[in-house]
Formats: sequence, structure tokens, C-alpha cells
Amino acid sequence: MARFSLFCLLAAWSASQVHASWSEGENCYKTACLPPDQIDLPDGQSEVAAAGIFRDNCPNGQYRVVACPSDEIPVDWSCQWSTDTNCPAGKTSIATRNLRHCLVQGNGGCLQYNSIPEAYCCDPGLPQCNWADCFSGNTCGTNQVEVALDNSGTSGLGCSFFFGFQGPPQELCCGDALDTNPFLPVDLSWLYPTLPPDTDIPRFEFEHIESQLNKAIEVGPLQPFGFIVIDGPNTTVANMAKRDGSHIEFLDCEPSTKQDLKVYTARYLCMNDSDESNCDDVHLEGAEGTIVKLPEECGYASYGVVHEIKPSEDTRVPHELRKRAPVDGVVHEVTFSYDFTRVKRATADDPVYVRIDYGSQAEWFQQAVNSPPAKKRSEGGTLKERFWSNNEALWAQKIANTRASTNAEDNELLPIFANFSQLIYQQTSSTCGPSAGTIQQRAVSDDGYLSVLLSGYVIAQLRWGFSMVGTISPTLHLEEAHGFFDTQFTSAGQLWVDGSGVLDIPVGTPREHVLSADVVDFNYTHPGIATFNPRLNVAVQLLPGGGEFNGNFTVNFVTLPSANGSITTNSAGMGDFTGSLGNQALHNAFNGAVDAALNNNSASDGVIFAARITPQSWMEITVFENGPNGGADGTTGTANFTIEIPRDIIVRTDEGTVSVVDAYPNIMAEVFSTNISTSWEADAEQHLLDPGNEPFVVFEENTGQGPAERIPPNIAGNPVLQGNYVTCNGTATVYCYPPSNISTYDPDILNDFDGENADSSVDDNVLTGRAFYYAPRFVPGKFGRDLEERATAPGRPFDVTLPNGGGVFTTTSSQYITGGNGNALLAVNPQAGRYNVEDAGNCESNTVTTQGSNSDQYASEHILELNTFPEAWSFMLSGRVPPTTQSAPYSTRFSNLVVPVNLMGPTSVFTQNWAAWDPNAPPGTHSDVNQSPERAIWEAMGSLLNPGVLVNAERVINGFKSRMWRAINAISEDRWTTNSWDDTTAIAGVVHANEAISELRLFPFVINYLNEQVVNQNLINVANRIDAIFQEFDAAIARNNLNNGAATGTSTLWREFFYNVVIRRLEGAQGRYRELIWRMIDNWQNALVVNNPPQNSQYYADIQQILTSLREMRDNFDPVNNPNEFKVNTNGLFPNPAPRR
Repeated sequence: MARFSLFCLLAAWSASQVHASWSEGENCYKTACLPPDQIDLPDGQSEVAAAGIFRDNCPNGQYRVVACPSDEIPVDWSCQWSTDTNCPAGKTSIATRNLRHCLVQGNGGCLQYNSIPEAYCCDPGLPQCNWADCFSGNTCGTNQVEVALDNSGTSGLGCSFFFGFQGPPQELCCGDALDTNPFLPVDLSWLYPTLPPDTDIPRFEFEHIESQLNKAIEVGPLQPFGFIVIDGPNTTVANMAKRDGSHIEFLDCEPSTKQDLKVYTARYLCMNDSDESNCDDVHLEGAEGTIVKLPEECGYASYGVVHEIKPSEDTRVPHELRKRAPVDGVVHEVTFSYDFTRVKRATADDPVYVRIDYGSQAEWFQQAVNSPPAKKRSEGGTLKERFWSNNEALWAQKIANTRASTNAEDNELLPIFANFSQLIYQQTSSTCGPSAGTIQQRAVSDDGYLSVLLSGYVIAQLRWGFSMVGTISPTLHLEEAHGFFDTQFTSAGQLWVDGSGVLDIPVGTPREHVLSADVVDFNYTHPGIATFNPRLNVAVQLLPGGGEFNGNFTVNFVTLPSANGSITTNSAGMGDFTGSLGNQALHNAFNGAVDAALNNNSASDGVIFAARITPQSWMEITVFENGPNGGADGTTGTANFTIEIPRDIIVRTDEGTVSVVDAYPNIMAEVFSTNISTSWEADAEQHLLDPGNEPFVVFEENTGQGPAERIPPNIAGNPVLQGNYVTCNGTATVYCYPPSNISTYDPDILNDFDGENADSSVDDNVLTGRAFYYAPRFVPGKFGRDLEERATAPGRPFDVTLPNGGGVFTTTSSQYITGGNGNALLAVNPQAGRYNVEDAGNCESNTVTTQGSNSDQYASEHILELNTFPEAWSFMLSGRVPPTTQSAPYSTRFSNLVVPVNLMGPTSVFTQNWAAWDPNAPPGTHSDVNQSPERAIWEAMGSLLNPGVLVNAERVINGFKSRMWRAINAISEDRWTTNSWDDTTAIAGVVHANEAISELRLFPFVINYLNEQVVNQNLINVANRIDAIFQEFDAAIARNNLNNGAATGTSTLWREFFYNVVIRRLEGAQGRYRELIWRMIDNWQNALVVNNPPQNSQYYADIQQILTSLREMRDNFDPVNNPNEFKVNTNGLFPNPAPRR
């Protein structure tokens, strides 16, 4: 291949020489945009025409070249600018520029100009030339070349868009503006089996395709590309694109990315009404059915088919366009589509040809497009002048040459990739119970569930090339079609399996895609002509297997490309399908445990469970797809070039061992086609290729050593595969969720009401925190601060209500230790523990553990909720506590005992340091005289300086206790209704029952938690310390005679508030608890009656187990039979305590 240097190209460009007619015959052609050192010309056949290098609309550093056969280089003509509009003898003016001359010179430059027209004088016989339109991109048409760049141009200032300012140089373009034969990137005779007549006008679209998914992917100048050429008589093929020389200017044709649009309508105006106008070319023998080349900004693609052209009722024209338009110009309206079945019926002697090329590499362009046809010997032994070969061996060689190309810059494989993490299968209900641990056997081996999750990534590095040639009219038909599609796969993944029960997976389970939508990139489409979509996805399928299964494990696996290259597919006759994979074995790929046993469901191969994971890449091809019947008329052609690399993860057992195998079935490669090529359709075979790897055992041990007992998973999302393949044996019992799982179906429970806002169900008068110290995370649709991990927490503001409508003021709590999921508090308070439910799965167990699992989330817990102090403060000022959702309003029993505002208001002595107002206090009376009574109480509740009274509580338990403390419905009616906890149906109802029971058991658990030794002692100590501070305050008031000799009584009011509000709220929560327990018992008792005699034995057993659990929960906390079960231990609370009320 001949190459030429940048120096030579620029020298040719600067010579200002043009030739007589580059468009004579079919001999000269124009290349694509390329760097100078990459433009190839066939050795000894073509040379660069004089002035045949030009910038056109190419990217920086790239050029187009006009090339002609070596023996037909046109004669050069020289050109030069004259000093006026006259040319010397023997020269002809092809263009005029307006050169500005200075008339008046000033100190700051020229003050006044005039313009002098100057002719561009060349030898006679040149093709028509014109200045490029500055308002349309300042570029030459595709059938022209740029012969000069001039700073003056038509305006005197180049392409100046601002009066008086120099613009960029204007392009002078030469060629055939009347479109007798626009330049193609290659010789027209190289494109078609039958050479079109010289009078036909070829139109072409050449598109350099970039990645739409990853802009970081760099491709070469011709990698990849799409190329379509349409050639036909001027009565059937016309140009309406201004850039290609049309005098038509479109007014309102919007670009569109909507392929589903059937018909477009656009307005246009003819800008030339002279005899040279080409506006009416589209009307030759009638506009309807004419294929038109459209402007880039119009519609979705380059070519459209005219339905109708008529004068438009909308005659609006932009002002700047109207100034240049003919005086009597008529605005027309064209309606067009991409339905090429509507094209005029051309004659068999002069059809409309179409050539379609699509390749991923520059080498395919050189092999299939920029390549002359082969020559063939005649019967006499002489070489024929021209022969378009349908010899499959020649095309096979072109494909082989493309695959062998080593030019790394523009022949690299193109990557398409996808990440995924998807629930593949989940059966959480079977004959032993419903979903996700609701009604389940406590023995894991009989739980009857299976969850499968797949995560990982896949990269498909692709190479392809397709060439098709045929006719649009008189018939839509492809004469020849050749192509190939190759893939190198790289992937890594993990299959996670957790299941227990009896499996029975039949033959023929469905295969589905992991990704909800295929990954498509580097695609090329021209609606109605051709669409090419390289696609990627991963298919999954459960393979036949059966037996007893108990497994909780992961298997990691990788797929590597073979050192021998890609996996290949070819159109018929282009060679064998080939390919293999690299070494796949991963050591330490297995993690977890599994046990299995044969039963009547087991096959002879001992397979208990098997999943097939199949990365797939394929080229989806559609041609002539927009017929009137959507392709039902047989005009639409389709093809898929497909490559699949299946991977099997198999659990197998014999009588004594269980193993997990990573296996590699045969690679599958195929070409499936209809209505494109009969030879393509003849190859209906699935080609199976040896992957080159043996099955690899990743785990093996004796049976009987399965995983530990566990709670079945409940993974959110819709599984890819559906089906009932798991059953179980044994009797079921209710099995509760751990608290950490409850927030998945009751997110309200995580609201921290010491935060910004209380629950909306609380009365507006209930004291709650105000603006919090950081931008909180909210549970959607609810109020309250999410209990995420916090660092050292600043103080939180709370409202205190003044009596008699006096408004509110703010008090702020002390900072406290938090963070590290409990580690921060444990570092300063070893007794903080991690408080949780010890036997979470047992709904009847409410045992407290201080050593909860680190995998759960914990919050620093104030045993006395922080709202307690500001609410008690308001109570002391007003003698009243407003109602809540679970408690009536409360007024002090000591009607004459309220604290005056001047003693406990926002600026009172209560908020001032002891030393400032009680200077005569005996030494040692106050632990810190530089602290106010207000601050001393906040410190007593737990702070940075007093972390010993704080503990770590699992955050769901913390949130539930917070609701009970405030007498807010810990389980609101809205939540009960939203979660359908009154439902008693066979599957969903049993799931809902388990959810409700799991949360209901937190009522008695919170009481047990408050009675746990450390927690209860903290509660007593904090309450007593606050009482002591109030006693100090009462004594200081009396000592300084600040209440006119009357008793202040804050200690008495604190004790009254704590007994009659705090304790009563906590113990009163049993009312809501028993209400909901009885409600569920009534619902399920009715379900039992309806299903007796049982129509579904398992459902009937489920109902009985639910009722058994509900009755045990009711009886364990029955205030009649067990009066102390729902009581907070107050032993040691307050010296000489007031009686509990």
C-alpha cells in the first residue's frame, strides 16, 4: 500500500492548484478523514490528485485525500488572485473575494476601510466553485474539496459573525455542486457486483462510531465504522442536503433519536431560483417514493423516502434566512419516512443499488471496502477487465487478513462489559412453611428454602466485519452478504447458595438473562436499511438435580481468553468456527459448607444441585425492517451471530462424600438467519467447541458435615428464575426474625425521637427535640432521625414549655460518646456491652444478652431517654403532661405545687451556676459550683464525662424502647395496615404473621432489658442522681429565701413525674401489646375455622402453629396470672419514696 508524508500533503495543499474535474467518470475518489501517515492507496494504481489534500470537516490533525488512477491524473491548472475582478488572458474567474483596504489611518490603527473585489483566476474548464456558508459550519460539501482558505472571503473579514471583528478564514470549495457524481471514499466500481451507469448519482453515509457507554475507550480513526452507499437514477435518488450541494434550506427539521417515529414532516425553502437551481431534482418523475439524502440535523438517519411534498401552511422564515432567500420563495413541506418498500419501482436495467459495510477495525475497511474487485480469466485464458467475485474463498481470505492484522492503533478488539449482582432464585415457601423463615423447622435440614445470588463482571472483546450488497428497487434484495463476529471473554464471578430442604429440579427449567437489558455498544443503524447491534448478557439456568440438600457456600470462578485468540463465527463458507478458553482453575475457590444425600429425586449421576452461568455475546442484524407490515411481508431480514461460554457449578454426592465441581461444557457458536442470505440460512447448526478445560473439584468431604444452624435469608428484589423446586420434611414452628431484620419491613422503628422531630402520631404538645446538630438522614415518608453511626455526639436542643401559653425555650443536652458500632463506648465503659436478644429465633424467648453479634448495628443508649428531663421540667412549671397516642393527659396530684417561672424559667437561677446565686452553701454541698442545676442533670443522664451510665443497644431495640418510653404506639396502626398484618392467607398471610410476631415480642423484651442488672442499676442511679440534684436545688432556694418561704418541691414533682408518667407509660404499653396479640388470635382462629376440615394440610398446620405461638406470648405476660411480668423493677428508686400511683 502506498503511503505519503504530511510534508507532501501540505505541499500539495499550499500550491493553490486545482484540476479540471475530479469527478470525471468513476476514476477519482475521496478518502475518509485520517492522519496523513495512515492514508493508504493501492500500490501502482492511484495517486493523490493535485491540491487533493484538504481539511474538510475532519478532526484536528486529520485530512481527506482525492486520489485518482495513476494513468488518469487530471491536468493541473494554476490559480491566483487578481487585483480586481478581471482575469488575465487565458484565465477564468471562479470566485471573488472582498479584500479590505485602509482609507484613513489613525494612531490606533485603521479608522476607515473600503472593500475591493478581487477575482480568483484559474485555467478554463474548472468544476463549479463557491464559498462555504459561514452560517452552516464553513465546510465544503461531501462532493467538493477545499482549494483555499481566505481571511477576506465574501465579507472582507472571513467568517465574521460580529461586525468589525476578524473571523476565521472562509473556505473556497470546488467540485461539482450540481451533483453529477459526488466523491466517495472509494472507487464506485469497487462497491457493486454490477457497475451502476455513469449517469447514476451515488449518495453515501460514512459514520465513525464511538462507545456510547464508556467515553474513556479510545478507538482508531476507522474503528469501528458504518458505511452505506445508495446509487440510482436521478429520478429515484435525489439530494436535499445543503452540505452536499443542494440549494434547499430546511427550516425546522429537528434531530431525533426516536426510532419508533413512523413519519417525519419538515419545512424547507429553496434558496436559489436561477436556472442552475437543483431544488426541483426531487420532483423528477414525481417526488413520492424518491430516496433523498437529508441534512445531518434532520430526522434520525441520512436517507429517507418521500411521501409527499406540498406548499406549507406555515410560511414563517427566520429573518436572517429571508434576507438571503429569493423574493418569491415558497415554503414547502416534505413528509418522509424510513420505509424503503415505498421507493419508486425502478427498472431492472437501472435499479437502485445499496451497499452496507460495518466493521470494528480499519483493516476491514481496507479489505472489504477500499479494495478493487478481483479479475478472472476468461475461457480463452485472458484476464477479464473486471469481475466482482462471489468466490467464498476470496472473502474468507479477506476475513483471515482482517483477523491477522497487527496494527494496534486501529485494529484492536473493542470491549463491551457489564457488572452484575442479582438474585437468581429464591424459594422461601414450601410444604414446610412460607417465606423467609416464617413457618420453619428449627432443624435447618428441613427448612425448605433456597436462595441463589450471582455477582461479578464480564468483558467481551469483540471483532467483526460485515459487507452486504443488493438493491432497494425494483425489489428489496441482497445479492451478496459476508461477515464474521469474534469474541474474547474475560469474566469473574461468585455464586452464593444458601438452602436447605429436599430439591427436585426437573429437566427443561427456563433459562433467563441476569441483566434486565442487554448491554449494547458500538451499534450502527440506519432505519429501514440496516441495524447492527453488538450485544452482551449473561444467561442463568438451574439444571436437573434432586436429593436432600443443606448448603451455605460461595464458589468463585473466572473465565480467561485463550492464548490462541478469539472464539470465531463466520457466515457460510467463510471457514470453521474456532476457539477455546484459557486456564480457568481457581484454587481456594470454595468457601462455606455443604451436605447432601441421595433420595428418590436423585439421578444416577448424583447431582443434587447445579446452576449454569453463560456469558453471551452476539451480533444482532436487521435489514429492511420498516415495511408496512412490520416485516410480516417477508422483506425484513434478521441474523444473529452468537457465542456462548457456559459454566456449571455442580453439587454432587455418592454414598459417602459430597463434592462441588466447577465444570466447563462445550462452547456454543452459531449463525441463525432469515431473509438475508440463503447460504447463511443453510447453516442451522450449533457449533460446539471444546473449551480446553477439565472439570475442577473445588470442594470435597465426607457427608454429614453441613453448615451450622442459621436463619434463612430474605434477599430483597425479584429473582431471575421462578419455580417451586424445594420441599421439606418435619413439623414446623414459628421462627422469629432477629431485631436487626425488622427494620427491613418497619423502617419507622429506626427513628430516634431524641432527634429533630417526633413521630407524626404524637400530639403537637408533646415535647420533642428541635433542630438537630447535623443534617439528618430521614426514613422516607417519616419524621425522626435515622440511627446511623455517629461520632462524638454534640448536645441536642429540646423545647421546654412555659405555662399559660407563654411559649417555649430551649435546653441542650450534653455531648456523649458514640461510634464504631459500640467500640467507642466500650473503650471508656467496659460494661456498655452490646445488648440484644439472645435467642432471636425463638419468639417465646426474651432473654437479654450483653454480647450481641458484631454484625448487628448498635447505638449508644441513654437509659433515661433524653426527652425525660425537658418534659419533666415543663411538668414542674405547668403541672401538666399532654396526652400521647398511648396515654391520657396527666396533671399533678399536688395542685398547689408548681414551680414559679422566675425560679425555673430560661433566665432563672436554675440555669445559672451554683456559685453565682448560692454562695453561702456549706462546703461540699455542690459537686461543681461552676455548674448550673440544669447542666448537672444533663451530665447525670450520660455524657462524655459520665459514660458509665450508657450502654450499647441494638438499634432496633433502642428505637422500639424509645417509642414505649414516650407512650407512642410502638407499632402504629398505619404500619400494621401497610404491612397487611391482618392478612391470614395461605402464603402471604403466614409471612405477615411472622413479621408481626417478630416485632410484637419486642414489647416484653424491652421490659426485660430495663430489668437487666446493669441497665436497671443505671436507670435507678440516674433517676436518683437527678432527684438528689433537685433536692440540692430546693434547699438552695430555701437557704437564699428565693420563694418567699414556700417549699419549691422540685424533688417531689420529679418523683411524681417518674412514677406516674415514665413508669406508667412503659408498663402501660402492655395494653397495646395485648390488643394486637388478641387481634391476631381472633384473625387466625377465624382462619382455622374456615379451613376445617383442611383443604391444605400444610396451611392448616401453619395456622395451628401461629395460634400456639400467639397464645404462649399472651399467657407469658398475662397481668392476671403473671402480674409482675410486665413491670419495671424500681427497687432502690428514691430514698423514702413516695407511693407508686
